[in-house]
Amino acid sequence: MPTNITEDQIHAVYKIGKRVFSRALKAQEAVALLSDRYGMNRASAQAYTSSLQHIFAGREYRRTLNVYATRYFLESIHRDFGRRGLRKAVESVKRHLEYYSGIGKSSLPSTRAILTEFATIVDIAVTEENLQARFYDEVRKSMADSGQSRRGVWGQCIFARINERLLGVCKRQVDGGSEPIRRVASASG
Repeated sequence: MPTNITEDQIHAVYKIGKRVFSRALKAQEAVALLSDRYGMNRASAQAYTSSLQHIFAGREYRRTLNVYATRYFLESIHRDFGRRGLRKAVESVKRHLEYYSGIGKSSLPSTRAILTEFATIVDIAVTEENLQARFYDEVRKSMADSGQSRRGVWGQCIFARINERLLGVCKRQVDGGSEPIRRVASASG
């Protein structure tokens, strides 16, 4: 059997690993399937399946995956489970890198670069979630205020200060009409 793990085998690990994670398939059955149908070495199939389960759950894994597998797993988790799933996966890869450097092994620069790339996506998600949570908290507080206070809050553009990207343009009443106070530059320029 070949010693290198192929891209097709990695795709199969992910596809079958999702079934293990959802408890539709036992880990031992997954290893047998990867070995028998995809020609993967049993020890590698076990290690990759186990590591993927840890990645899904956001836990540290100890067997180093090849660079293609790390990227493919993170991309696929993001596609299939969104930012919440990706956040767990990124945490898992981060813990793996901490473990690996802690035992005096290589710093795995390629894996670290992939982690940085995907952590950026997660950080953006965290920022947006925090801003949205603050925005809705302010809306709830505003609803408890009197109507006069709410109009004053809107006139001061408090919502725009909380999350300018949600609103884009804040308007205030000027002599019976509305005037844009400022236009927020888009993230793309």
